Amino acid sequence: MELALIQGAAEAFLKTNEPEYSNIHTSKAQEIIKGTVLASRFNFSSIHSLHSEVTEEQYNRLMNFPFLTSEMELEEFTQWIRSLKKKKVQDWWNHKLQPYILSGIMRFRSRM
Repeated sequence: MELALIQGAAEAFLKTNEPEYSNIHTSKAQEIIKGTVLASRFNFSSIHSLHSEVTEEQYNRLMNFPFLTSEMELEEFTQWIRSLKKKKVQDWWNHKLQPYILSGIMRFRSRM
């Protein structure tokens, strides 16, 4: 998923949006993205490259991040990632923290 393409599509939609017909009442492209982008498991397949960086238990927890169900769980997971002090893992997670990615992977963040 290329952010520039997604951002551009959302901005183009906003220019032609007629809220009385679409029932979409926002002027923020990021809000449009949450309702239009759904990521496949392929979009977080880079997680497999982290297997050698962490223990098996930690890896299993990483693999389950798409199933977090609340902002509180997401924050706890983020704190846990930071506590690992593994640059490769932190870089991977920082990329995932982009709103358009999380809203495409985590059900509780999606408007779809």
